[in-house]
Amino acid sequence: MARPKRSSGYNTGGKGDGTPYLKVHPKTGIYQIWYYDASARGMRSRTTGTRDYREAERKRSALVAERDAEKHHQPIESARLAALINTYATHGAPKLASMDQALRACELILEYWGSATVADLTQTDTRENPPPLPKTQDKWIAWLRHDKGYSKDYIHRTCATLSRVLHFARENHVLIEAPYVKIPQGGNVRERWLLPHEVLALLGSAHALGYDHVGLFIKICLQTCARPEAIFDLTWQQCKMSRRRIALNPPGRAQNRKRRPNLPMTDALYRTLAEVRPHNPDPKSHVVLYQGRPIKEVKSALKTITARAERVLKAHAVECGEDPSEIELYKSVTPYVFRHTGATWMAQRGVSMRDLSEYLGHVDERMARRHYWHHHPDYMKQGRDAANESAVWEE
Repeated sequence: MARPKRSSGYNTGGKGDGTPYLKVHPKTGIYQIWYYDASARGMRSRTTGTRDYREAERKRSALVAERDAEKHHQPIESARLAALINTYATHGAPKLASMDQALRACELILEYWGSATVADLTQTDTRENPPPLPKTQDKWIAWLRHDKGYSKDYIHRTCATLSRVLHFARENHVLIEAPYVKIPQGGNVRERWLLPHEVLALLGSAHALGYDHVGLFIKICLQTCARPEAIFDLTWQQCKMSRRRIALNPPGRAQNRKRRPNLPMTDALYRTLAEVRPHNPDPKSHVVLYQGRPIKEVKSALKTITARAERVLKAHAVECGEDPSEIELYKSVTPYVFRHTGATWMAQRGVSMRDLSEYLGHVDERMARRHYWHHHPDYMKQGRDAANESAVWEE
């Protein structure tokens, strides 16, 4: 991990209580913690005894937490994570577009750390012959991975939420500085996209199992590339059937980072909606209903559907003499995959990155280019043509 840059000088703060920072000793290469001592009116240093930046940063974070506790005239053990998480869940998370995900992450943090303090986050088992520590960040990540069975990307987002909780506390002057939080690398969640025969298998399984609302969700998602929550919120008054337009942003909802655009209604989507419209004539009613009620998620039903579709595809592969081991739907298909699949199919059909980004509700082309440009027919076209011309052995 690259050492972060730091400008010369130090931050003494409003009362001369400087924020500790790391500095490498020019001769030994060992990290030192430099901080401003208000009582001595000068800078002091403390060795970390290590050349490893991560370990030095943990020790610096421990010093920050200790100084923070002293500033508030309380022992470090009383700086409870639970109090910081509750404050964030009440005042910070509701401002996010992904509020539900943030609140779920807060629940997981509380479930593991319980009554832990901020100081507990800085403890490690890296010393020689250390006494066993009940909880560390490495054990927390292992708990999420092995005990809970979460994916790398979900663990990445959960750990990032813990970091945001601490930074929120720092921004609101509860902590001097947010302690270091280990955030493991996430998985490549947008690499999975579906093939047409996989979509047909999922739609067939949804109908066979009586989950027609999931089949409707899949069709709308593939045709609009909308985020799942936008489809769950979709009402009939947002579907302008006569004009063949669909407004993904409901009335009264302010646009945020995750924009919900107004889209032209495709012929396939028009026919799909026209088929289900007579069963639900109320304009204020939601489009996707299950047993007459609106839904907020399809994860449970989708798991059942993907399991059946996977069995069907594997059985067909065996009949055709193909290897069924490469067929995998149950563990990889999530509600978000259909949005990614629709966008991937558009890119493969030559849709420009500008049009695709507007369709997806992105503010610019960077996100679409990062995830979908390599599917485009013109991807590296000039380089490919030049390489073809340089094949001298074929002349």
